Amino acid sequence: MSDQSKTPIPRIGKLKTTGQVLTEMGRLYREWKRGERHDASAKTGMYLLTSIRQTIEAGDLERRVEELEVANAAKTSD
Repeated sequence: MSDQSKTPIPRIGKLKTTGQVLTEMGRLYREWKRGERHDASAKTGMYLLTSIRQTIEAGDLERRVEELEVANAAKTSD
């Protein structure tokens, strides 16, 4: 077992908004830049955070389209 696997993973809280994800990405980048994270760990973390961000963005877009469709349906039924 490597020393890195023994290091506890810090809790970062819930990532519900793109802003929260971007903040975490910045923290991860700074840790990597200071040498506190190995390249592979930072790369994996960034990949996961990017996937979370994209999922949040897709959900936001889906919600907005649904709102527009409802508003449009209400307009055309008047």
